[in-house]
Amino acid sequence: MPLDKDTAELWDDGALAPLRERFQWLLQSPGVGLLTGEPGVGKTTALRSLTASLNPHRYLVIYQA
Repeated sequence: MPLDKDTAELWDDGALAPLRERFQWLLQSPGVGLLTGEPGVGKTTALRSLTASLNPHRYLVIYQA
């Protein structure tokens, strides 16, 4: 499948860079982040990509559908 859950490279339409910047800011700031959007735009895939390298002992990532 071309866009399954294990896809290593994401198609970037220009929205990933701002999301990555905001995500890095969130990592530096105490609090909770929330990503919202229309169904099927790639929220889960983008978050899986951004959180894949996080230390699980330092960060708790929760996916709430």
